Amino acid sequence: VVTASSDSTARIWSVESGHCERVLDGQTQGLRHAAYSPSGDVITTVSNDGFVQIWSSTRANRLLRSLHVRSKPVHAAVLSPDSATILVASASETLDLYSLTSGERVLTLTGHMDWVRGAAFSRDGAFVASAAHDGAARIWRSTDGACLQTLSGHTDWVGDAAFSSDGSLLATASYDGTARVWDVDTGDCRHVLVGNTDWARAAACSLIGAAVDHACA
Repeated sequence: VVTASSDSTARIWSVESGHCERVLDGQTQGLRHAAYSPSGDVITTVSNDGFVQIWSSTRANRLLRSLHVRSKPVHAAVLSPDSATILVASASETLDLYSLTSGERVLTLTGHMDWVRGAAFSRDGAFVASAAHDGAARIWRSTDGACLQTLSGHTDWVGDAAFSSDGSLLATASYDGTARVWDVDTGDCRHVLVGNTDWARAAACSLIGAAVDHACA
């Protein structure tokens, strides 16, 4: 398990013992997000300082790359399934794709009208999703940045998005207190999940794509 803290560190914990095994210390302000790569051998951390840091999960405190992105704070950074590119959401209306090898920005996805809060890759890497403060989520083709769907229906910021394992559905969580499940191909809203009494900040799909979990404030 990896956690991100406002004390500017990330920590790797043993599930078996509950002990902290490593502290990833290299950013100067509070962390907003930490995630494992799909292969599990890389960890990304993002911070209010405008940096994305990429760490080895298997070698003690080995920093592989540090990316200084265009806007801060950085809200999220996720690696593609092949770990070749990293998708960054920050305090701007755009999403940026960076090469993990060179550290160069290779693609910018433009279309949102306010800060992008969350980002996700589909399991096959063909598509990316974004969640933004403009109240919309979008689905993009990862190869050329074409916007394929604009998902409108939430009445407040959209904080997160997650693909189902087969890529057919997208779950979104919003500060309007609801989560929604969308058809990726058509953009239709399949379900509105009502029951939270405060903001819904995060969404995740089960590995079999049959259930959606969302976290509220």
